[in-house]
Amino acid sequence: MAKRIRRAIIILCLLVGFILISLISAGVLITRPSFQRYLLRHISNKIGYRIDIRSISISLTHGLGIGMHHIKVGSKKAPFAVSCPDAFISYRISELIKGRFIPEKIIIMDPNIVINKTNVPSTKKGGFDKKKVFLLATTMASFQLRNAEISIKDLSLELSPMDIGIARKGENRLYVWLRGKGSIRGQGFSLDTHGNISLTKGDLIVARLEVNTRDLPLSLASVKDSLIFLKGTSNSKIRLSMTSEGELKATGVVEIKGMDLVLKGKDKQKTGYRFDSLSIDLAAGYSKRSITFHSVRIKEKDFCLNTRAQIDLGKKGSPFISLNVTSSFMPFYSFKRIFPTCLLPGWLENRLFAILDRGRVKVLSFSINGTSDQINNLDEPENKDVLSGSLVMDGVSLTPRGIRYPLKDIKATVHLTKGNLLIKDISADFASSLINKADVIIKDLYQDNRHYLIKLDGSFWIEDLLSQVDMEFTPQVIITKAKALKKASGKLDIKMICEYEEPWNMPIFNNSSVSMRDLHLLFDKLDLPVHIRAGKFWIGNKGNYNFNGRGRLGRSQLRVSLFSDASLKRIKLDIRGDAYLDELLKRFVKKSSLHIDGPIGVDLHANNEKNRWNAEGSLHLTKHFHINISSLSLNPCDSRMDFSLNYIPDKILLLKKVYFRSKASSFHVTGSYEIKNNLLAVRFLTKGLSLRSLGLRAMTTKPLKGKVISHLQIKTLLDHPMSTLIYGKLKAKNISIRFKNKVSIERLGIGADFSGKRIKIGLLKGDIMGYPVSIKGRIKGWDGLRGNLHIRSDYVDLYQLRRFLKGKFKTNTRDKKGSVFLEKSDLEISLFISKAMCKNISLKPIAAKFALRKGDFYVHDLTGSFPAGRIKVNAHVIKARNKKPSETWFDVSIKAKGTPVEDIFDCIGIKRYIDGRLYIKSHLYARAREAKGLISHLMGQTVIIVRDGKIYKAQPVLKILDLFSLSNILKNPLDIFKEGVPFDGIGTKAIMKDGIISSDKMFLKSNALNAAAKGRLDLKKNRIDMGVAIQPLNTIDSIIGKL
Repeated sequence: MAKRIRRAIIILCLLVGFILISLISAGVLITRPSFQRYLLRHISNKIGYRIDIRSISISLTHGLGIGMHHIKVGSKKAPFAVSCPDAFISYRISELIKGRFIPEKIIIMDPNIVINKTNVPSTKKGGFDKKKVFLLATTMASFQLRNAEISIKDLSLELSPMDIGIARKGENRLYVWLRGKGSIRGQGFSLDTHGNISLTKGDLIVARLEVNTRDLPLSLASVKDSLIFLKGTSNSKIRLSMTSEGELKATGVVEIKGMDLVLKGKDKQKTGYRFDSLSIDLAAGYSKRSITFHSVRIKEKDFCLNTRAQIDLGKKGSPFISLNVTSSFMPFYSFKRIFPTCLLPGWLENRLFAILDRGRVKVLSFSINGTSDQINNLDEPENKDVLSGSLVMDGVSLTPRGIRYPLKDIKATVHLTKGNLLIKDISADFASSLINKADVIIKDLYQDNRHYLIKLDGSFWIEDLLSQVDMEFTPQVIITKAKALKKASGKLDIKMICEYEEPWNMPIFNNSSVSMRDLHLLFDKLDLPVHIRAGKFWIGNKGNYNFNGRGRLGRSQLRVSLFSDASLKRIKLDIRGDAYLDELLKRFVKKSSLHIDGPIGVDLHANNEKNRWNAEGSLHLTKHFHINISSLSLNPCDSRMDFSLNYIPDKILLLKKVYFRSKASSFHVTGSYEIKNNLLAVRFLTKGLSLRSLGLRAMTTKPLKGKVISHLQIKTLLDHPMSTLIYGKLKAKNISIRFKNKVSIERLGIGADFSGKRIKIGLLKGDIMGYPVSIKGRIKGWDGLRGNLHIRSDYVDLYQLRRFLKGKFKTNTRDKKGSVFLEKSDLEISLFISKAMCKNISLKPIAAKFALRKGDFYVHDLTGSFPAGRIKVNAHVIKARNKKPSETWFDVSIKAKGTPVEDIFDCIGIKRYIDGRLYIKSHLYARAREAKGLISHLMGQTVIIVRDGKIYKAQPVLKILDLFSLSNILKNPLDIFKEGVPFDGIGTKAIMKDGIISSDKMFLKSNALNAAAKGRLDLKKNRIDMGVAIQPLNTIDSIIGKL
């Protein structure tokens, strides 16, 4: 037994000695430079990198220690290079004896590591066995990089000084740490990471680390062409948990300061974000190529965001991103700062976000679910489900360009889903108006032709609405219609559903209504003010239009009911009320001789189907209703007119029935009007039309009386009224007309037959000013009268007739139409008056023939006989034509024997200058181109003698006596003016030639004196040349005494 023990001890000692000798030999061998070069060359060939070590030393103080000095590792192709002044590796002798060559400790002092590229692909297949690597690491007591300098060139990242180490803390457990400072692009930061790595019973490697950073630049997190951090640093404290199966969990807090971020979207659209400070609470994980942010809370002084996200990296090159963000209420300006508007269409960012202000916003949800390619192409229809969200707005203001009163205190819920924007439950106010509830739906946000759906319920003052019409979103057609209003006031209660799609000119309304209260409107092209006291306009679900209301149009008070389908091809219209037609007439006809006063009761029912209008109704005429046409007026009080008509636009108007009735009369009208040909054809029928019931006046103060019976057919081209054709009969009985000067026409009866352009006046008989008159004849044509008339009267008072006609006819310049009318006329008129009186002068009979031929006027044998006298007149007026000058001519012959001069003065209507008995024989004639030249061409001769009379105007006599200084013979000349100067005879015989009247014998014989004279009167020059001889016979006072 003892031998065996000794033997074992000897063997053990020999073995130890062998080992010691081997170690000493190896140390001596390793220290030799030639062996070192050989060994390093062999190792470099194996690992593919060149390793240079200046010297290697061996130490046996605490086990086996190897020291390496001035080490360099790298090559020209290597993506990195390492150099350090010193490195130490220590082994336990006991482990070496057992055949274990894993170092106990590795310490690398002041290493300098330079990494040129971080994205070098791996050349190994399959990778390392993680468990073997972990177990290998647990065999070492520690591995340390002390005071290291690490430079990553493509990231511009410098880490220095940095301590990195791994230390064994028990079976299957390691403690790791990384501490130091660094900089990126000149910005310094500090890093402190430490924790444990352990192996579980299920052979799962788990790492639990704590990462602390300070002043870490955010530019490290930039993503090329999408997420760019311009400025900002972060302080973080994060706990990481990782497994060998690739799972990762992270929780902690990140504090960010001075962040300046740019988020790029499609078409180089950018959104900038700046925050002074942010606080982020993080809870995230990674598993099976999926990154999950379970909870990320981002806090700033004005807002707090809660975020959940997942990034699936399974699809190569285009990861799937799922993001959801919520928030508490935040100021709207903060929301505008953080919202990624680059994900929305540019028009929405520039037109909607730019005009929203004030108030606060709460994000209920903001979600992104899609690949990065889909997010970059949100305008593609297949990507419409990628972006969605909803938020609540409270107290927000809307201020678009051109608006006068911003929309204030807006409350709404906004939803973004499937490429559509829904803004629901909107309430707001502006000026004095209020939006109770509104919904706005914008479809196809990312398309050029967007579709809008608006639902609105509100109360508005129309003044507020018109003040907003210049707002940038208002369609031009609405602006144009609003500008047509001069003035507007009143209240509108609107419930509206409308759709609009770009580039429509006008929105489409459905299931909409507008209630109007005390609405006043004045249109630019309608001078009449419109006042709707109460009304409602609504549009049905099929787009049909309805209106029902009451109010005023000018002075007219109306109730209107309207229905129309969406195409405006089927319309129903009802109008009731009192209308002032004169206002409407002035609106459409600026100059008219027709004037209508007073209201007219209207009851109209009209409808339109297939572009054909049918209308029927009635007009109620009251005592306040008057129609004035030039000198005619109508007042058909207490009467009614029923009508029925058809109208086809641009084609024809059919008068199916126009029926007028009053207590004493009625008439019926039917006909048509062809619009294209401007042809009017009507049929007028009355069995008894009372002129008194019509209230007809013509230059009178009292209505005309009488009754008219007619059956007429009228056909005319309105452009050519002279082409009018009339067929039928007209009868009138007991027509009574009273003129202002008390002259009247009584018991007038008319009988006329119409045949085209011909009129046969069978009888026109009545009393004119109390004198019977009858007219018969035939007349043809309207463009010029042709035919003959026979006028007969048994008795006429010429004095009253002259007074009646005085001032009624004035000479006016004929217009062109009147001249054409006369040119086409050929009318003969024969006149016969059995007896005529002019004061005390009796003429019987009076006969004459008148002719109007082609504009020329002729008077043939106008004769009249009176006691001891007769007058005869012939005359004509001929127009210039065919190079022949115009001509005016007359020829007058007068004979009288003993006719009282005072009767002539009374008939003419002038004051008496002389009385006595007139003896005259005269023949006068003249011919000239114009009437004003007749005086200059007056010819003829006359003998005039007045016997046994008095001169009542004695001034000429006194002047003659003064000439001869004989006025003293008158003792009382005033008595002569009162009683007149008696004479036995006054007379002359005169000859007229070329407007000059000359006489060689003019005489005056009286008891006072005799006188004789001769001379001439030039009518052209108004000059008298006369010689007078006076023979006084007695004193004038003795003559007066005899009187």
